[in-house]
Amino acid sequence: MGIYCRLHAVSARLGGKARSFCRGAFSASGASIGSSDELETLPPGSYTMRATEFDKDSNGGLSVYLNSDDADTAWELLGKYSDAELVLNDYRGFHGRDLDILRYHTDLKHLRIACGQIQKQGLPALRALESLTVNEWNRDVELAAFPQLRNFRGDCPEQLPERMDELRTLALWGYSGSDLAALPEMPNLRSLRLTQCEVRSFSGCERFPELREVAVAHCRRLADAAELRKIRLQWLSVVSCAKLDALYELLTAQTELLGLELEGGIVLPDLEFLAGMPHLGYLWLLVRDIVDGDLRRCRDIPVVNYRNRRHYRPSFSELPPLEPQYEPLCHSGTTLENLAVRLGVNLDMNRRELAALSDRYFGRRGDNMPPRP
Repeated sequence: MGIYCRLHAVSARLGGKARSFCRGAFSASGASIGSSDELETLPPGSYTMRATEFDKDSNGGLSVYLNSDDADTAWELLGKYSDAELVLNDYRGFHGRDLDILRYHTDLKHLRIACGQIQKQGLPALRALESLTVNEWNRDVELAAFPQLRNFRGDCPEQLPERMDELRTLALWGYSGSDLAALPEMPNLRSLRLTQCEVRSFSGCERFPELREVAVAHCRRLADAAELRKIRLQWLSVVSCAKLDALYELLTAQTELLGLELEGGIVLPDLEFLAGMPHLGYLWLLVRDIVDGDLRRCRDIPVVNYRNRRHYRPSFSELPPLEPQYEPLCHSGTTLENLAVRLGVNLDMNRRELAALSDRYFGRRGDNMPPRP
């Protein structure tokens, strides 16, 4: 599932305990409502209206699951909330063979296709679509049909357009290019996430002048990150990329990071690179080893999670609050920026503000914190 995993999927997999870890995500209430007029007062959770299921998140956003036997309810909900996401899921009521029904709803902005392979006849009519998520059985989608598309997540489409001017977020699985040169020109791209891809280097990333977030996971051929050192990132996540060389040099070059996640068989000689990251507010450090064991550089970072080892110092209790999840934020598709937006705080915050953000969202160590894994 990789970095594409959403918070409610983590919650479903780990059960009720996970919901307490992922505060503000989803609670599986399963309650039924009689009218869309009740939506305003509903807390975050999962609900049904007639035969149609929908989720409400902590920001008031809706994900509506199209039930083929109760389509009118889905359109009623979408009519009331124009920014709601429409979800096509075999296990939650959808059993259509094509997307022809979408021809009559051309103002749809957010769509997630999570079903078996279906015909795409009605899809190109969605000229206003801003967000699209597809699974591995629907890679034949043509992204060039959506001039307003800002966010795409899913298995790499069979054909990629030459240019996507409005795209801000791109999360791909199974991209087969050896570098980024085969990706479209994306002058406004801010977030790039690659999972289980064949990339060997970041060559071509200079074509994305607004790039601020990079997350790579299980890209086992990735070896060269030299081009990435030229970009000033705010978020960097490297998970299980065993062949990546010169990672320490990449970290030393990144001085504007707000969030950093390192996981897998990474061996770091020390954490001195943290001295050059004055704005870092979130650190996920589940690496194989930190050779000198000196964790003092972590003391000024509001939220830290790491895998303890006998030679590490200082002790676990002397460091900032443990991040209350068993998966890094990138696995849930969440970044520090998303947390800031969710909590209504300014992203351009100082250390004191970041500490306050940590206390509000995660709680102080010992206050309703989950047991350490």
